[in-house]
Amino acid sequence: MLSAMASPSPSTVLDTSVLRSKWKTAKAAAEKAAGKNEGSKLAALHKEKMKDRLGPDLEDWPKLYPNWSKLQHEKGELDKKIDTYSKAVKESGLTDPVKNPMLVALKEIKTAMATRLEKAEALLSTDLKATMKASQEPQHLPPVKWEVVSFDLAANLKAHNKATFLTVPDALMIEITAEVDGDLYKELKVDTTRAARIQESAKAKADSAVAEMIKAMEAVANKRPLDKKAAEEAGKALYQKFHIALDKAGKEVNAEVEKQLDDYKKGKTHLLHCRFKSGAKIGITGTCMVLAVAVSAASHGAFTPIAAVGIARGGFAIAQECAELASTCDTVGALVKTQFAAL
Repeated sequence: MLSAMASPSPSTVLDTSVLRSKWKTAKAAAEKAAGKNEGSKLAALHKEKMKDRLGPDLEDWPKLYPNWSKLQHEKGELDKKIDTYSKAVKESGLTDPVKNPMLVALKEIKTAMATRLEKAEALLSTDLKATMKASQEPQHLPPVKWEVVSFDLAANLKAHNKATFLTVPDALMIEITAEVDGDLYKELKVDTTRAARIQESAKAKADSAVAEMIKAMEAVANKRPLDKKAAEEAGKALYQKFHIALDKAGKEVNAEVEKQLDDYKKGKTHLLHCRFKSGAKIGITGTCMVLAVAVSAASHGAFTPIAAVGIARGGFAIAQECAELASTCDTVGALVKTQFAAL
């Protein structure tokens, strides 16, 4: 697949080093043609009539870009210098083989400089148009970090636990955080109805996890272990089932939030350029206890507790910084990145 080549830089387009080299070559040819017979006369010409620095001035000229007035002025000064040199060479009394290399080079250099001045003007026009275009493009707001939802499923679970010999974890947390482009977030902040819909649909996914946990919990409650070993195994198995259900719920809630944000963007053409990332974080605080025998959290890979507690806590919590979710979220839960090209 071919890609468009980048435009050459002003220093490349306006380069005059080749012109300085042309003048140096012409002087060498004249010296060779002059030989011993006209060598002293040529040297006197250079010393008395051509002592100004033509070569260095030629090479310095492109450095004046993008100062148009200086480019014009110094081009005029170079033209005067070239005309002075040409007149001096013609009136030097040197033979044609000595004069001609210098006269031809001076004429070509003057023509080339006129072309370079035109190129400089064209470059300036292009740069000006690009600057104006950039200034007219919409300025997008920077991304913000939004805590979309934070659920503690333990409260609902405890309400359904009727077995006095069974203790469930103190907290079963799901948090969904999104890093959202500022333009998208600005509209969501105002559209509270849509924001509430996103949270409600996410809660529905979390509720399915609660249902699975209740089912697992009731299975233990209906068949109380008869001994300590069986109780330990039942606690382990229940803890693992809670873990699996919470992991699954984190992914499903995150996917639902992504879908809702995606749908919201599709309904607003001016937001199609917006990007977002969403990530799920889950946490379990406490252990499952059966027959008063605690299951060691360390032996079952307990998650780092999440401090925030509350059921379906909504609102727009804006962080001052926009951290990369890939590095801050727990490994549990999906990480999603979506990008749309502007129409």
